[in-house]
Amino acid sequence: MQNTTEYSVHITQSAKDHWLAEMNATQSRRSQNLRRYCNQQHIQVADLENTKDLLEIRSNTPPLDAFVFDDNFEFMVSVIQKVGSKHWRNLFSDLRRRVNSHRRQSGRVRSYPNGALLSQVKDIRELKYRLQNYKKIIFTRHPLVRALSAYRDKFEKDVVDYCWSVGSIILNNYRRNYTGLDVRHVHDISFSEFVEFITDPNAPDEKNDRHWIPISQRSNPCRIAYDVLGKLETIDDDMRFVFEYLDIQGLVKYNEHQETRSSQTETIKHYYSQLSPRLFSRIIDLYAQDFEMFGYRVPKDRRDFNNLVMF
Repeated sequence: MQNTTEYSVHITQSAKDHWLAEMNATQSRRSQNLRRYCNQQHIQVADLENTKDLLEIRSNTPPLDAFVFDDNFEFMVSVIQKVGSKHWRNLFSDLRRRVNSHRRQSGRVRSYPNGALLSQVKDIRELKYRLQNYKKIIFTRHPLVRALSAYRDKFEKDVVDYCWSVGSIILNNYRRNYTGLDVRHVHDISFSEFVEFITDPNAPDEKNDRHWIPISQRSNPCRIAYDVLGKLETIDDDMRFVFEYLDIQGLVKYNEHQETRSSQTETIKHYYSQLSPRLFSRIIDLYAQDFEMFGYRVPKDRRDFNNLVMF
């Protein structure tokens, strides 16, 4: 008779192997979709042995500012705001506490504090080494849900810096009949006014805020070869896959993601139904690259928000 404990372990390992096979297949589909789009645009992954390409990557500040890296476990994450960035803060913090009881980095590069920004690395040889050898991870989110989350987080929650700086710009440029006499209106920016602002090609630079700028502009996904493409919509499975990929599953614990109201279908419909067809078309155009690169379905109209993730 087979030992019950051995049988349970066998079943558990079999289930895990099946799950890993499915996750690898998903990663392959996402990567192929991204490469297909980049090839159609005639954009190739940067050749890091080519000095011109390497200097281009170093001078392209937004992607380097987004990259947070860990020298001890040799990985880096393009941390995108409104895409579960708190999970990465927690992970880097947890790994920092475990580093003394785990391996140190190889000595090939000067060690930086855990969770340092890649833009802090000034030595181009060290930058090249990390880009070539560290595992590179990015997580994305449906563009329209991310934009809504940014609006609700910064304006409905009354974040003072945004209400006074960005809110003032929006009022002065996009609110009809606004005289500028009542500054209290910075606290009641509408979603339509917000969308008018971020989709206006002539708006001030504040429209390119990292909380809502297209991920394709923030992370340079055609020029940087990412190893893991995760999605907030599937974050629990994707984060567990990352832990397996980095071999840190026994060191730190992942706490499951709590869905926010901005991700709930009825909430999304409520806000986007407020937009005029013109504004809805403009925000679709703003995030056109994100839709194609990362495999998100473009809604047919302002209430078509079911099944937004393609793979």
